[in-house]
Amino acid sequence: MKRNYKIGLVMKSLQADFFKVMKEGAIQYAAPLPFLDLVCVGTATQTEVEEQVDLMYSLIHQQVDAIVLVPIDSKALVQPVVEAVRKGVPVINIDIRLDTQLLEQAGVEVAFVGPDNFAAAYEVGKLLDKKLRNEDKVAIIEGLAAADNAQQRKRGFIKAIEEKGLRLVASEPADWETEKAAEVFRLSGNFWLVSFKISYLCLPLFYETRTTPSCHPSGCAYRQL
Repeated sequence: MKRNYKIGLVMKSLQADFFKVMKEGAIQYAAPLPFLDLVCVGTATQTEVEEQVDLMYSLIHQQVDAIVLVPIDSKALVQPVVEAVRKGVPVINIDIRLDTQLLEQAGVEVAFVGPDNFAAAYEVGKLLDKKLRNEDKVAIIEGLAAADNAQQRKRGFIKAIEEKGLRLVASEPADWETEKAAEVFRLSGNFWLVSFKISYLCLPLFYETRTTPSCHPSGCAYRQL
């Protein structure tokens, strides 16, 4: 006898356009499949780590057949993932990679589907070759410091600007939140521009970009990571 499969999709920041689209896509995919029961859950913001951990344990308690996870924090979400796998619930890690060292220490294998953030950010940094000169100053407004994709993007970008001989003079996290990035820029941006005379301000990839600055009267250039 055929049975239905219950799949949990755990996301973050359901207010963000990126995850709204992800949720809609998952629902559309599951809709014509009568054997698939999809449970979509997520946090309200990009930083609610404990809430996302609770969502994972809730799905484990519901005895879902599998979980697809976009972790907020690459380390903090490892423990519930390990517990899920040990209870026979496969976990597919997407978009932001879980900490591989912690997974190895737990003896758990988890499939990952997502981009090479280091390579992508490195290519963004290489674009500066055509725009800036040796010793020009660069600042970064980062994503969430605890997230692997933010770490990889920062490392890839820094590698590229170091090869060019550019100087990173400041770097501040904004947790992927557009409003916080605007606040970081309001509090620090002009100080960076005046004090460091930076030539380039690198922004993370935001899911909602209408408030993200694209130009500045100082002549500082911007690029999104």
